[in-house]
Amino acid sequence: MQNTIDIAWLDVGIREDSRLAVLDHGRLSRIVAQLSSPESQRPSLCVFLGGKGKDYALQQIYTLNNIKRHSSEAHIRLRYDIASLDSSQPTLLADGDIPCTGSFPFPKDLAPGMGLPVSWDIHSAGKLLQVLWSRLVFMFADVVCIFVDDKSSLDKAMEFLTEYLRLGSASSLAQSLLPRVIFVYDNGFKNCEANTSKEDPLRDNLRGSASEDLSEIFSGVSCIHLPITPLSDTAKYLRIKSAIAEEVKAISFLRQINHVRPNGKHLAALFQSAVQHTIGDLSSPFDIVTATRNDRPVGLCAESNLTHYLEIGHRACLSPRELAPSIASALFMDHYVPGMFDVLPISNTVAVFMPRPTDRSGRTTFLGVIRPFLGKQENVCEYPEETTRIAKWPIVSSAK
Repeated sequence: MQNTIDIAWLDVGIREDSRLAVLDHGRLSRIVAQLSSPESQRPSLCVFLGGKGKDYALQQIYTLNNIKRHSSEAHIRLRYDIASLDSSQPTLLADGDIPCTGSFPFPKDLAPGMGLPVSWDIHSAGKLLQVLWSRLVFMFADVVCIFVDDKSSLDKAMEFLTEYLRLGSASSLAQSLLPRVIFVYDNGFKNCEANTSKEDPLRDNLRGSASEDLSEIFSGVSCIHLPITPLSDTAKYLRIKSAIAEEVKAISFLRQINHVRPNGKHLAALFQSAVQHTIGDLSSPFDIVTATRNDRPVGLCAESNLTHYLEIGHRACLSPRELAPSIASALFMDHYVPGMFDVLPISNTVAVFMPRPTDRSGRTTFLGVIRPFLGKQENVCEYPEETTRIAKWPIVSSAK
């Protein structure tokens, strides 16, 4: 009996109103549902972009998957590594062609009611696909592998990376927590006139075209040239497999200690929030902290309640420093309900409840009052007495 697993993840199409739209096939949610313990397993996402070289590499690196058995016409596909599915860190495999505007076929017509239309101005399906890879998929990736087989794939990669640099990363994480990229060059590419004996042609060409440095979108850059060797293909591709494993281990550790590595359940939920953010906003970063409050927006009465509490404390002759610990505890308990994504408490409180230390008139807000108790010891100032009575508290609600 033939296995009919659908690996389609994301695609681009045209709605009945002639608008470009994003089609999410729900592949990530289905994979998470297959995990033995999605609340404790923390998946890694590896991205593979390229043509035939990329397809063959996947077959050699993930031999248990029988890559050739499953195919899809979707432009962004998603598999999982069978060998790691039941481990504490299962590996997800996203792959597709290097997105290029010039070679994108005419997008398919979507059935009525299907697809999520983008709200920003765009007229090219190829451009939209570049956005989906760079500002959505890459945001959750640990490692990105780009396979350069020939001059054509080099040109496509150049166009895509130049556009990615122009758009910028949608991640709100620190630069050291961004995904890492590995450029893989076919052994025949050394004889290509486009190579000109450069160790890393893609990076050198980007620098030569006055593009910005790749460190703005990746936390690490490396390259691998496939050797001409009498060894088996499995042995030849072992170097790529080892490099991917090392990079995944390193970036996973950094994200883990910084409390920004979601488990499977959180990953699926955050991805859905990121999809909505991507189709609605092309310029702002995706705030992973406020996204955790999508199903529990900050109450509209929170500001008045806090002001009342501070006024009572003022009448009882309590200083802001004496009131701050109890308020901080209440905010933490409100945010960290069972099952909540364990982003650092300081980050959550600042991003969700109090984004600015002063209001528009320059008066100290509650963030300014409580900052010393959240570990932000720099720039500590003396707070005027009237701040205890007039506590302007800007509330950021993540309700959509």
